[in-house]
Amino acid sequence: MMLFFNTHLISYSQNWPKIFTGRYAYWLTEHYDMGCFIIGPLNNFNFSYIVKNNINGDKIWEKRLGNGQYLCIAGCIEPTIDGGFVISGQTNKYDSWGDPFIMRFNACGEVQWCTVISIPGTDDYAISVKPTPFNEYVVLTIYSDPSPWHHTQLYKFNSGGTLIWRQDYPVQGNAFEDEPRNLRVDSSAYLISGMCYYPDPGVPGGYERPYYICTDTAGNVNWRLVYGAVNGFHGTPFYSTIRNSSKSFYYSTGVHSNFCDTPVLIKFSINGTEDYHEDLFPGSCPAGNSAINFLNDTTIITMVGGTLSGVDIYKWIKTDTLGIEFQSKEYTQNWMKHTGLSIISSDQKIVNISRSLGGPTFYFYKLNSDLEFDSIYTIPHTYDSLCPYPIVSDTVDPDCGLIVSIEDPEENPEAYCLKVYPNPATNTITVEIPELLQKQSGPAGFQATTVYHQWGSATLEVYGLFGKKQLEYIVQQGEPPVEIDVSQWERGMYVFRLVFRGETVAAEKAVVE
Repeated sequence: MMLFFNTHLISYSQNWPKIFTGRYAYWLTEHYDMGCFIIGPLNNFNFSYIVKNNINGDKIWEKRLGNGQYLCIAGCIEPTIDGGFVISGQTNKYDSWGDPFIMRFNACGEVQWCTVISIPGTDDYAISVKPTPFNEYVVLTIYSDPSPWHHTQLYKFNSGGTLIWRQDYPVQGNAFEDEPRNLRVDSSAYLISGMCYYPDPGVPGGYERPYYICTDTAGNVNWRLVYGAVNGFHGTPFYSTIRNSSKSFYYSTGVHSNFCDTPVLIKFSINGTEDYHEDLFPGSCPAGNSAINFLNDTTIITMVGGTLSGVDIYKWIKTDTLGIEFQSKEYTQNWMKHTGLSIISSDQKIVNISRSLGGPTFYFYKLNSDLEFDSIYTIPHTYDSLCPYPIVSDTVDPDCGLIVSIEDPEENPEAYCLKVYPNPATNTITVEIPELLQKQSGPAGFQATTVYHQWGSATLEVYGLFGKKQLEYIVQQGEPPVEIDVSQWERGMYVFRLVFRGETVAAEKAVVE
């Protein structure tokens, strides 16, 4: 158990923001213990970091990912139902162009599994990863397909990191140049939000439009919505889509660009029908906004900023569900205007990250429900209680499985074979352990091949013809062939299999005479 005691007293001194240098901040989420995760790459992009902060924004521990020899950009982190967390991002460890990755950690911050999706020759990456209520993981990727016209993909993994399915979503009709940006996962549907280009009637080319794809839990499309195709709206959403408590409408924010970029609230039905949009900072030009959240069932909160009558104004606002402002507070701090991602914590605080345009620096801050900087907490609080020992800051370079093909045969099959000889044998059997491990996953009609280039150790098991285990032996990657004395074994056929992470990855039969 790790205890953190904050000895500061509540005062009117400025506790916020916390300033982090040498880092870019890409994602923010709350953990089960009211601590907060922030994730992103370091300034050279060859390492990424995961920072766990306490309720006052002070760092508890930090994990660094990578070894400095290849690109490692972590872009999303989400808590899991068992107190661990899952991250996604991009690495060029296996492909100089870059590949998406997903990495699962337990409640002690230890890597449980890691998978890289390889589509050679494409600069593809994972935009977002979301746990499902059923301990599965859905990953949104971009350009993860050999076709340059297929920009949007979903992958679903089970709790152990095995790929369940992959779906590709090429644009249809008059839409083109789609760009997925966020993923929402609910118990019965997944919602991809982003933008595409779509023409106005009788006008060549196209304009930016919000673009949404809703799927079922198998990744099959329920509906698509190009917002603005009917009502003429031009613009694009930036951040995650939220849903009201009655589950009847989705809301997102972005910019309304028919005349000038103006912050906007976009509303559409749960069935994918355009409903409503409202400018959040009327008359501002140019302008922008942060993510939106529900503070309660009837109150939406976001930050807007822009130029109004020649004056730059940045303010946090509360609106009703129609986007009509009823409370606001202006801030003069220059760094606040770059606020992007924000969440509502379990104690109803507005938690935010704001980037710096001057380099790899970000600002982490919290507001209360009155839109004022939050107070300092002095009551001792327990963090990481699901881990039986203190979590330490360190650097990890995990060994990742590599998904190298979808329904395609693998190259160099000899590298994956378990070799058993002589066959038949009388006194000694030699077992050569493969250099690489591979597994096939997916239902009938869909097969994904995952290759493990670095796998550490596996279990060699030998079974008799009637299923009796004859031998079990731990083998290491790269070790010399294993010599097994079979002179005392009963005559008959034996099955040799190599087991990795609970699954058979190679097998061979041999006869003892």
